[in-house]
Amino acid sequence: MVPFEPEELGDLGGVRVLIIGGKEDMLIPRENTERLAEMLSDAGAEVTAHFTDAGHALTNTELVLAKRWLLSLGAVPPAATNGAGSGTSRGQRLRLQRCAAPVSSALVDA
Repeated sequence: MVPFEPEELGDLGGVRVLIIGGKEDMLIPRENTERLAEMLSDAGAEVTAHFTDAGHALTNTELVLAKRWLLSLGAVPPAATNGAGSGTSRGQRLRLQRCAAPVSSALVDA
């Protein structure tokens, strides 16, 4: 969700962002989520965006997409994905940023 557009976007070079939105979200229109992805990309972030056949609620599909994205970054070792731990090392700081709605979540590695 884009609550406001900053005058300056800043430099997000090297930051990877996952945005997952619901095609049927009645609270946050797809165009708003697409605008967020565009703004972050314009600021230099590496944005991966997915839209699922969902509304405003977080679904298992989004969790699977997020897990796959984290695995692609090496943020979660494959052996740690069976629920036996977080899988992130102390050197990796992973932050989950909620953009007003679970479906419009953005996972950002910092």
